[in-house]
Amino acid sequence: MLLVHNSRLALLIFASVLLVGLPSVVAPLTVSSYSLQAQSNSQSSGGILELSMAGGVLSAGNQQYFTSGGALFFAKVNGEILNSSSARISYETHASVVGLSVRGDSELQISGTTLGDKKQVSVTIHTSLFNMTPIMEFPLGCQTNCTSAIPAMFLGAGKIQGEDGVGRFGSEIVMAFESPYLNPWGGPILMASQDNSTVIVTSYTKSIVDWKGVELGGIVMGEYKGERNVFGEFGMVVNSRENLLLGVEFDRGSISFFGMNRKNFDASGSFHGVSIIPTEGAFSCAEELHLPPGTCTATGLNSTGSLELQSRAFSISGWYHTVWSIPAFGFNSSVLADVSRTQNH
Repeated sequence: MLLVHNSRLALLIFASVLLVGLPSVVAPLTVSSYSLQAQSNSQSSGGILELSMAGGVLSAGNQQYFTSGGALFFAKVNGEILNSSSARISYETHASVVGLSVRGDSELQISGTTLGDKKQVSVTIHTSLFNMTPIMEFPLGCQTNCTSAIPAMFLGAGKIQGEDGVGRFGSEIVMAFESPYLNPWGGPILMASQDNSTVIVTSYTKSIVDWKGVELGGIVMGEYKGERNVFGEFGMVVNSRENLLLGVEFDRGSISFFGMNRKNFDASGSFHGVSIIPTEGAFSCAEELHLPPGTCTATGLNSTGSLELQSRAFSISGWYHTVWSIPAFGFNSSVLADVSRTQNH
């Protein structure tokens, strides 16, 4: 069973956040067309702003998951192991995560022939989701008073019904469904009953996660007009749609700079962009989380997009590039922006 608080994984995550959280210099943003345009604009504006942002996830917000599939890797149903090469599976899982609570349902149908006595088995499992085992809770590192979480497993209760070549059967069942968030690109995920009489490993052909109200925050520092004289804090509220099969996420939301040493840079605005789950640096987390081999992959995230902010004195318009830690709970961003004075200043 997956551990709710895995100390080794927690240490890994904290180490990642600490590494990306250091106020080191981030590599300059290399968007040549924008850089040339910004330099041209700066001749008649407030100047060029280059920033490094280091931060992490403060709240996971609310999430909606839809997953369906798939191709079967392994199946033991009601104690009988099926021939996975010829068995067929079809399933859909809907899950809504609000804070620390989960609601949703899962419908699964599987049919095939047992390995031993070649019996034909056909089974339907319907469950209502009621809880989760989190991969991480927020604020990061909380032991009590946690306010949000990212699920590793969804827990559901319902019924299993079917035929096994001898007759019909049916009983109540408690199931755990691995979140595809743990294994992107359509990789295999685990579904297992509480008593291990039913264990299924299957891929998915569709998995969408809608993230609402995810909160990010951290420190910001950098150069204005070529001088290292800007620093303060930032906050972001992010809404995203993530396609786990493709490893692509579309992001938008609000961003603010506050507590800046130069008050004219206390600003707020919006951003939008695209994030890609990179294969580089990804590693297996199956053993760490006591999952079957091949069912868990720890990854980062690379994000690129544009932002627009307004302060009492400036309009700030530019681009950002973000590299997330592995696992993706902390990040470093570089920002290149053109600053122009507002009409009142």
